[in-house]
Amino acid sequence: MRHFKLRPETLRILCILIFLYSLQLLFVPRFATSAALGNVLGRSTLEGMLAAGATVALLMGQIDLSIGSTAALATALAVGMSRSIPEALVIGALVGVAAGLLNSVLVVVVRINSFIATLGTMIFLRGATYLYTGGQSLTGELLEQSLLMNLPLIGPIAPRVVIMLVVVLTLALLVGPTRWGLELKAIGGDQAAARAAGVPIGRRVLLGFVLAGLAAGVAGGVQGVSLNGATPYLGSSVLLPVLTAVVIGGTSLLGGKGSVIGSLLGVLTLSTLAVGLNLLRIEAPVQQLIIGSILLTLIILERAQDPHSGTRRRVFQWLPQLRRAGR
Repeated sequence: MRHFKLRPETLRILCILIFLYSLQLLFVPRFATSAALGNVLGRSTLEGMLAAGATVALLMGQIDLSIGSTAALATALAVGMSRSIPEALVIGALVGVAAGLLNSVLVVVVRINSFIATLGTMIFLRGATYLYTGGQSLTGELLEQSLLMNLPLIGPIAPRVVIMLVVVLTLALLVGPTRWGLELKAIGGDQAAARAAGVPIGRRVLLGFVLAGLAAGVAGGVQGVSLNGATPYLGSSVLLPVLTAVVIGGTSLLGGKGSVIGSLLGVLTLSTLAVGLNLLRIEAPVQQLIIGSILLTLIILERAQDPHSGTRRRVFQWLPQLRRAGR
């Protein structure tokens, strides 16, 4: 049973999610409905898969900024070229694998920093999406498949949510207490020590980027079928919320620490908060202010509870000075 033990940071974000959900059940009208829960899950579908892929990259001490653009191109190609759900998923997967291979070649073979490499890939894929769509929105021939993808199966759980859960759980198992997962975290924690221990760093990083791209590509394929349409702007604003969800889910930006399940819980937390604020009809700028304040608080608390960060020590050093200043 130790394999299924929740990490402390994962348990923490789970408690935050339960508290937030319970709070909105009490105070937000119409939140205690199947439609509201379905909205939360629907909003989490794309970002949940992207967060899972981003987590794999971060665990090995890398970052993939191209996941949003990968999903955008996969969505456009799935809408324009597929006629069924399996075709859309295959097209999305192929786009994701190609993007992951490109990133891994740039990082592993050419030895470019992952931030710079994936930034270039992000711009390249975004340009490819604009060229394919002509800068216009696309409408596909997947209307029946779109209805099927959004049709609730059990309660508010639709097929697109099931696909998201399959992707997330698969990656969670791969980067869990397996040899590959432990090697991945060892690379992120201390690459020199991992190399000395005989970990094949190049192959592991290559596979990690491919898995991150694959998750983003499948997310794009699912999004294309769900919407029966695509825009060149899809995914342009999704990167920051995804990385935020990953961080509040307990994954370190420095590598070697975190979990895919924690990242999914982070996505669900943000989606729950956003849906509740929408139901309260709070204006978008105010929503951003509220969400930003909560996220900053969570991140500061996360840092304060990390024994390896100096946040807690610095806070206690500040307290005497603040007391003296108040006299």
